[in-house]
Amino acid sequence: MYPIEQILNEADQKTKAKWALDCAEHVLFYFNNEFPDDSRPSNAIAAGRSWLNDEIKVLDARNASVAAHNAARDVVETDFSSKTLDPLSEGEGLQAAACAAARSAGQAVAVAHAAGHAQHAADYAIKAVSYGEGTDEAVRKEREWQYNRLLEITGKS
Repeated sequence: MYPIEQILNEADQKTKAKWALDCAEHVLFYFNNEFPDDSRPSNAIAAGRSWLNDEIKVLDARNASVAAHNAARDVVETDFSSKTLDPLSEGEGLQAAACAAARSAGQAVAVAHAAGHAQHAADYAIKAVSYGEGTDEAVRKEREWQYNRLLEITGKS
């Protein structure tokens, strides 16, 4: 059994991007359920897939990443419970899950720019599950899914 970090260290940038995009897409529903009219994180994932297919340039992927991160910032600024949130806070519960899912999408498409963003995309996906489900078991299952998906993509399964 290989640790995720070891497999990522051996993978090329496009493999890392594919995995990161899959991780982000796997938790995107947390954002889409709360903000169905905001397509920025979905568009970021689509842009990442377009980059994988050499259909867009890195600068276009970077712009999609910024847009997804702006969506995450907008989640924080949304007043879910008539309370003022600290600007650096992710909120809590489904609000925090939506924020983390948007950040996961932003990190995933950013792999086009720098491969190191792949692990950040996966970690934000884990945060989304943690906030959204609130159980260690859900987090464990998500990390297991990420690991198995990486094995599939790299052919190490």
